[in-house]
Amino acid sequence: MATALGSVVGVLLWLLALVGGWGAYQPAGGWLLWHAHLLVVGIALASVAGFLLTAVPEFTGCAALPSNALRRMFAVWLLARGAHLASGVWPAGLVLLMALADAWLSWRLLAFAAPPIWRAPHRRHVAFIPALLTLSLVNLGAALSLWAEDGRTLDWIHASVHVLMTLIVVALSRVSMRMVNDALEAQGHPDASYLARPPRRNLAVFCIAAYAAVSFAWPHASTSGWLALATAAAVFNLLNDWHVRTALTSRWVWPLYAVYAFMGAGYLMLGCAQLWGLAGTNLGHHLLLVGALGMSQWMVMVIASSLHSGHRLPVGFWVPMGAALLVISAITRASAAWPAWVGGAMHGWTLSALAWTVAWTLYLRYSWHTLWHVRPDGLQGCEEGSAGSCDTRTHD
Repeated sequence: MATALGSVVGVLLWLLALVGGWGAYQPAGGWLLWHAHLLVVGIALASVAGFLLTAVPEFTGCAALPSNALRRMFAVWLLARGAHLASGVWPAGLVLLMALADAWLSWRLLAFAAPPIWRAPHRRHVAFIPALLTLSLVNLGAALSLWAEDGRTLDWIHASVHVLMTLIVVALSRVSMRMVNDALEAQGHPDASYLARPPRRNLAVFCIAAYAAVSFAWPHASTSGWLALATAAAVFNLLNDWHVRTALTSRWVWPLYAVYAFMGAGYLMLGCAQLWGLAGTNLGHHLLLVGALGMSQWMVMVIASSLHSGHRLPVGFWVPMGAALLVISAITRASAAWPAWVGGAMHGWTLSALAWTVAWTLYLRYSWHTLWHVRPDGLQGCEEGSAGSCDTRTHD
């Protein structure tokens, strides 16, 4: 819920800043850094927490986090977001408060997820531990850089983006195997199967990590550009596993496929920008942020909030419409960074923000009852019940 509310309110506040609705007021670092930090650190941290707090009990069989602990985490998350927004009043103190609050959230999430993942047989999900630890350290670096005003806050935020890309690759392999194979069965292809192959996934994660490290340490080196192109190739290679029968026609499959498509395109444009100065890195970063990160957050929330609340997957028009709006949001925001569209950039920003906001509003509108009412199957917490089948035969 924090992810959805933050996505709507945060982008509307950003639009207000773009048109001068805040007057002379600015949070610490200015509105651009506030916007980037909110989406990459604040909202993304909420979505990572939501995924792990739901997935780890399913993966390992451990007990879910008690509701009181969840409320405390949500309150601390709100405190961090409010502190950053109000930091124009007292920059040093409120930014430090935000840093401590986000650090506590990351620590609490690690303390919950790491032990059962490590103790689980075969440790199949152990990749989440170093990724989550790295994300918490990078996010702390971004906050401390903002507090120290050392001019590298955006570099830390970009590093956080790349860590999130590795988490998406690791997490989406779990989600996609369930959704693609269920869709194939529903479409009448029980003999076909999809497998997210570990070698391809590991290569993509390695390339992303290598690019992140080099681009952070030597941002202007040509090596980072070539690594970005290698990363794009590794991510596009992941899509080869998805071409199974008619799977991509499913409403639950093509948006997940689009996550990797946007991710590969993002790294491709970063490489072209760093090697040949094509359009600048802003275009590539927004393909990663709005396209890959935004779509993955939205789809995982739609799927998880249904299956782990005792409901079947929704069959209404709003799911493909919301996914299509996020595609429009990503393309228009990235296009606004193209040099030839300098005069119309504001229109691109506005259209992208509106499409993004409508997509998340659709989610809130149609998932509110599911999230806030008693489960119909009598189970507790985020347990997945018998309603978790993917029946898409009528609606694909």
